[in-house]
Amino acid sequence: MATDDNSPGHSVRPAWQQHLDSDVLKQKAAATHTAWPFDSMFDHQGSKETSKVGNATKVEIAIYYEVMCPYCRNLMNSSVAELWNNTEFRKRIDVKFYPYGNAVYYNKEDVSDGYRYWHDELQEEGFDYVFSCQHDQEECFGNTMQSCAMEMLSKPKKYVPFVLCMEGYREDASIEMGSYDCATELDIDMDPIKECTLGATGNKLTFEVGQATETLNPPHEYVPWVTLNGEHSVASELDGEKNDHNLLREVCIRLSEPKPELCSSQVSSSKLRR
Repeated sequence: MATDDNSPGHSVRPAWQQHLDSDVLKQKAAATHTAWPFDSMFDHQGSKETSKVGNATKVEIAIYYEVMCPYCRNLMNSSVAELWNNTEFRKRIDVKFYPYGNAVYYNKEDVSDGYRYWHDELQEEGFDYVFSCQHDQEECFGNTMQSCAMEMLSKPKKYVPFVLCMEGYREDASIEMGSYDCATELDIDMDPIKECTLGATGNKLTFEVGQATETLNPPHEYVPWVTLNGEHSVASELDGEKNDHNLLREVCIRLSEPKPELCSSQVSSSKLRR
């Protein structure tokens, strides 16, 4: 897998981030707080029973991404949407989103006095971290917003359509515009999400999603990064560049019989064999 800035189908972690002090990149999350759906985020190994080929009644699809990454948007708008929008298939998958990607985080005590002077939110109790994102602060804002949406909306049937709508919104629009219009379309009350995003809860959630991303095994090298039942799936990520139904094929391989009709109608039987 290429690891330069021109790597096809991926947004690679910038070299300057790869050499940051490990204490900055691997801070430990507070053990006193868990937030659905991130309460088991540090277990990336998957079920031994369900990770076997052809033996899963349901496949966990975990997408590690950042909201403004073009390849992540492609993957969401094509492969992930294809599976989620199929009613039969939706019953056989457990979709988990981790919006963080190639960001880094710092304890607020480690940033400059000047930064703390201009950011009054750092005086708020529980607002403990500062984030730097690959596509600047607007992306950090969007990452936190989607984490808060998952926390506030609670159920995949509510938050998955919202995330997919945001990722499918036109690229020249702001995060504020896209999220507001998507919430209006889906009849979602944005007030709790707004309060979370702008407050200490969103700050802590983003930190926890960062921990989940940083403790991946093997470590993530780019985004989108996809795991199926806890196992890294390089093939699934290729749909970030062009949707060749790789994610569909990889999930179908792992599902037990009877497989959803989409497995046979969209992917030839020869492609479903390893």
